[in-house]
Amino acid sequence: MAEERNVRKVRVGKVVSDKM
Repeated sequence: MAEERNVRKVRVGKVVSDKM
């Protein structure tokens, strides 16, 4: 479960980086 949550956070950060 913790790993899944980490992946979700990483995905969100990647999207934010792309938007920037």
